[in-house]
Amino acid sequence: AVQYLKTIEALDQWEEVTSLGCHLLDIPLDPVYGKLLLYGCLLGCLDPILTICCSLSYRDPFLINTGLPGDKKPSNIRKKFAGDSQSDHRILLNVYQEWENAKDRRAWSRRNCVSHSTMEMISGMRSQVLTSLMDNGFVRGPRGPSNQSADQSNMQQYNLYSNVWPVIKACLVAGLYPNIARFDPDSYQLRCAQESKVKIHHSSVVAHLNNKIKKGSGGADCPLPSEWLVYTEMTRVGRHAYIKGVTFVPPAIVAMLTGGAKLPASVWDAADRSSQANNAIQDSSDSEEEFSDVQDSVTINIDPWISFRMSFEDAQNLLQLRQKLSSIWLRRLGGGLPSGHLAGNNPQINREESDRQVLETVTDFIQMQDLVLFDQNSSRLSQLKSKASVNVGMGRESLEHDLNMIPPWHDQPALFFIVRPSPRSLSAVEAAKARGKISIWSFSPGVERKMLEVSNGKIIYVFFSVMSTQYIQGCASLTGEIVHEGSRVGQRIHWVAKQPVSMDNFTQMVDLRDYEGKDLIGISRDTATHILSTMNPTNQGQLEHGNVSSRGGIKQTYRR
Repeated sequence: AVQYLKTIEALDQWEEVTSLGCHLLDIPLDPVYGKLLLYGCLLGCLDPILTICCSLSYRDPFLINTGLPGDKKPSNIRKKFAGDSQSDHRILLNVYQEWENAKDRRAWSRRNCVSHSTMEMISGMRSQVLTSLMDNGFVRGPRGPSNQSADQSNMQQYNLYSNVWPVIKACLVAGLYPNIARFDPDSYQLRCAQESKVKIHHSSVVAHLNNKIKKGSGGADCPLPSEWLVYTEMTRVGRHAYIKGVTFVPPAIVAMLTGGAKLPASVWDAADRSSQANNAIQDSSDSEEEFSDVQDSVTINIDPWISFRMSFEDAQNLLQLRQKLSSIWLRRLGGGLPSGHLAGNNPQINREESDRQVLETVTDFIQMQDLVLFDQNSSRLSQLKSKASVNVGMGRESLEHDLNMIPPWHDQPALFFIVRPSPRSLSAVEAAKARGKISIWSFSPGVERKMLEVSNGKIIYVFFSVMSTQYIQGCASLTGEIVHEGSRVGQRIHWVAKQPVSMDNFTQMVDLRDYEGKDLIGISRDTATHILSTMNPTNQGQLEHGNVSSRGGIKQTYRR
C-alpha cells in the first residue's frame, strides 16, 4: 500500500505526505479515485469523472437476472450503453446520465435491469464528494440548495470538455495510473507492469476480445482497438490474472499522462534511452514499430515499464507539452494558482490566460490522437492538425519559464522559516542578493541553532524580512556549508527568488505584526509556496542545493 501511494505521488520517497496527498486526505474516496477527480477538475470534465468515480467506489449498478429474454440480459444491456466506445467506464457514465434524465427513474431502472437504490446512492455520493472538493479549494462555487443555478454557472469552467469522450479517457489514464496494460505483438498477449500475462475479465463489455488474442498466431497486427488500455482493477482466479473496467486509449496519451509529474532531467535533455529496462515489453512499443525506419529516433522511458520510441522532434514536442501540463498541475496542488483559484485574486499572479492556452492545446492534442487511432476520416481531425502545428511546437524558453513556477521543494522534505534581521541589515541583504545565485549569510547564533535543531535532515528554506519593513526581500535555501571569509563566518545560501514582495498579500496566512520582536518564524509548506509564487523565481527549475545529501538532509562542511 505504501509503495502504491508513492507511485501515485501521494507520498514522497521518504514516506511524507505530498501536496497531492494532502488533497486526497480531504476527499472521501479511495486515493486513486481522488486523484482521478483532481485531473477531472484540471482538464475540464469534472462532472463525468465524478460520476465514474462514485460508481466505481460503490458497486455495479446492474442487477443479475438470468431469466430474462436475450435483449434484456445484463450483458446485452451493457453493450447497448457502451455503444461503439468499447469501454466499461463509458457504460457507467451513460447509465447514470440516462437515469438522471429519465422522467420516471424507477420505471427506467426496471426496464434496464439497473438498481434504483444504487443509482440514488451514487447521486448522493456525487453531492458529498463535490462538497469536499469545494472545501479543499480545488473547486470554487457557491454551496447550498438555494444556489443551484449559480452552482451550475460556476461549475461550467470545470466542465468545458464534459461531453468530449477522448478528454475523459485521458483523465482515466492520468488518474488510474499505474493500472495500464499493453498488447505485446511479439508474444501476442496482454501484459501489465505486475503480470506478464493478463486477460480481460468476463464481466467487461470487451471480454470477447480475449478470443481474438487467443486465436492469433503472433505478428505485428494488433487485434484490439489500441495496443494500450487503462483498467480499474486486477483480480486473480487460480493462476490467471484478469483486468476489470477496461478502456482503450491512444499510446501518445499514455506517454503524456502517465509516470511522475516531474520526469528526470535526462529524459528532457536528451530524450534518449535511460538505464531502466522494460522487462515485460523488452524494448518494444507502438512508436517503436512506427518509427523503426527513421534514423533520427529516440526512446523515452516514462517509468521502468512504459517506454516509447519516436522521432526526436515528436519527443521534444511531447515532453514540452507534458512538462507545461505538469507545471500547472503542481502549482494547483501547491497553492500557487492563477487568479480565481486557490491563490485567490492576486494581481501579481495573473497566469490564468497562459494556463488556459496550455490546457486548450493539451485537450486539442488529446482529441487529435484519439481521432488518428479511432476515426481517421473525421473532418475534426484536419482542423485539430492545423491548430496543433501552431500550438504544440512550444519554445524551450517558454517551457523553462513554466518550470520556474514549480516550487523547488515540491518533492523534498523541507522546513520553512521567515528570518527577521535587524533594521540595519537591509543593506547587507541587498548586498548578498547582488553577489549572484550563491551567497553567504551570517545568521545570529540563536537563529542558526534553532533552525538546525529542528531540521532533522530536511532542507531549510528561509524568507528574509528585515524588521521594520513589511516586505519579504528574498528566499534562499541553506546548502549546509559553513564558509570563512576573512574574519567573517557564515552559511552558504542558494537564492531561490530575489524579487521583494509585500507581506500585505499574505496577512491571512502570516501577519508579521503578530510577531513583533521575534527574529525567527516557522511557516507551513503551503504558505511558503504561496509566497514564492508571487516572487520572481531565479531558475527554480534548475535549482542546485550544493552539499545536500541524497536524502535531502543538511551536511555540514567547512571551507576556507
